[in-house]
Amino acid sequence: MTLVGPGIPEIFDVAPDAPECRLVKRTIMGTEYLHVEPTAQPPGGHTSYMAGGCYVHTTDGRFPSRYPLALHDRSETWAQYEANSI
Repeated sequence: MTLVGPGIPEIFDVAPDAPECRLVKRTIMGTEYLHVEPTAQPPGGHTSYMAGGCYVHTTDGRFPSRYPLALHDRSETWAQYEANSI
């Protein structure tokens, strides 16, 4: 994957074998949380992306976090989401 976003240096080009993912910053109850998600939209009729169990990290000092970031690359159809939300 190729990480893009504000503050991320543009060193590598996006390629088919390194799809574009963006850094997402959220504030929840006063605390900033980071995660990574594809810039491409989920397939039609699917929910937004959610964590699928993979994490992103590198030893490169330019990485925007001191800890691995969850990769939100999983989506479900709305029927799957409702069935799993019982």
